[in-house]
Amino acid sequence: MVPSLAVLFIFILSTCTAIDFPTPLQTYVQTPDPTYSYTLTSTIKGPTTTSYFLNLISQTWLTAQDVRPSIWKHWLEIVVPDQYSGSLQSAVIVGGGGNSDSPPVGQDITAVILATTTNSVVCHLSQIPNQPTFFASEGFNRRRSEDAIIAFTWDHFLRDPTHNPLWLLRLPMVKAVVRAMDAAQDFLPRRGVPSPEKFIILGGSKRGWTTWLLPAVDTRVNAIVPMVIPILNLVNSVNQMWRSWGMWTYTFYDYMEMGTLDFLNRPEFQLMADIIDPLVYMPYLEPIPKYMIFSTGDEFFLPDNPRNFYNDVRGQFNLRMAPNTDHSLSALSEVIINAISTFFLYIINDVPIPTLKETIVYSNTTSSITVIPSSPPTEAKLWQATTVSDTRRDFRLHMCPGANCNQPVIWTSNTLTPNPDGSYSASVSAPTTGWTGFMIELSYQTNFNQGQNWFQITSEVVVVPDRYPFPSCGQDCGNNGTQILQNLHSVRY
Repeated sequence: MVPSLAVLFIFILSTCTAIDFPTPLQTYVQTPDPTYSYTLTSTIKGPTTTSYFLNLISQTWLTAQDVRPSIWKHWLEIVVPDQYSGSLQSAVIVGGGGNSDSPPVGQDITAVILATTTNSVVCHLSQIPNQPTFFASEGFNRRRSEDAIIAFTWDHFLRDPTHNPLWLLRLPMVKAVVRAMDAAQDFLPRRGVPSPEKFIILGGSKRGWTTWLLPAVDTRVNAIVPMVIPILNLVNSVNQMWRSWGMWTYTFYDYMEMGTLDFLNRPEFQLMADIIDPLVYMPYLEPIPKYMIFSTGDEFFLPDNPRNFYNDVRGQFNLRMAPNTDHSLSALSEVIINAISTFFLYIINDVPIPTLKETIVYSNTTSSITVIPSSPPTEAKLWQATTVSDTRRDFRLHMCPGANCNQPVIWTSNTLTPNPDGSYSASVSAPTTGWTGFMIELSYQTNFNQGQNWFQITSEVVVVPDRYPFPSCGQDCGNNGTQILQNLHSVRY
């Protein structure tokens, strides 16, 4: 699972960063843990599938004197379709949710759809991370979940003079998925189903970050679908947010509360990035297909965050910027699931996945995109939207919690016709005030499932004018946190 020294040497030279392999992430995941076990607790027979629910214990993280729970438990649902094709390709959906002693009472709908559409085994792993979590330094009294756990562990790493990497929550999150693959391979033959040999991993947000890292620790992963997590080149990506907004988004509350962002441009933060930034692991990501699904109106991230890493992603990959969606992608959930199942089918059937090559001209007056598709699309569109604000480069659909915090940043589309050479081009001029974002989308209707499956890929989002309204936050990246925390405190607590 470790690339050749020649590959690593070339990678280190290209990034100008001395990364030691194996990293603490790889060492942690590959270290045996006798806590690992699983038991079958229940079975649900659906109309077209059977779901087996395993009580999975993935590992012991830190110790019971440091954190509760230290023993990580999960509900692992393994969905076997009635029309199982015998494929040795499976998938793992990395999910969240809180800890519970009782197994789920119903099937995961996304796992069922993917299983029946592809006639393959699909697993759904819950409780990534285990939550709620309680830490000893807070007297085991404060209930933390989701980003509040991550922010605490980042803070511990950044402030600890030893910078102990075992405190970084990303490590046990990744290891739990590896143990889910182990459990699926061991359990399925006991039910007369062949043991899967390869896995596609998909997850969203912090589970998407986990998805990015799985190929670095396990060669059974042969494709990934990381969603709403354009976080590669971590330090630059986060800095771009400040330069665009001149503030931190409200969804960074937990990181502001801990003072984590104070460290953004300091050496300690880069030490952490060298362990958890997916860009570090590009030698492992290069051999596998990658379908990146991000949101144009994400309340966490920018629509043009991929600019920080797009040209550094190696091997086969596709970007899909979903218009008129927020971080949940809920507005296009059916379309997104359909596209993911199509990606799955491309891989199962060893059919070439459509790709595109893009050429972008950035300008403060008129910017342009030209894409060359690997095969002619069924349809091509230009999507664009203009910010409401004329002072912030802000495409978020939600600016703060609550129903009265929405921004009408609406993306509209026009059909594009191909150039004589089969390429597609679009040029957009800067608006009178504010900023306009635009992208080219290619849609493919496939032969899978009688033509019911579609696949969408896009160029990067380009923003014109190509200027940022705010300077870098430099060494004072936490300074605006106080006011935002005061505004949000009454909402959250």
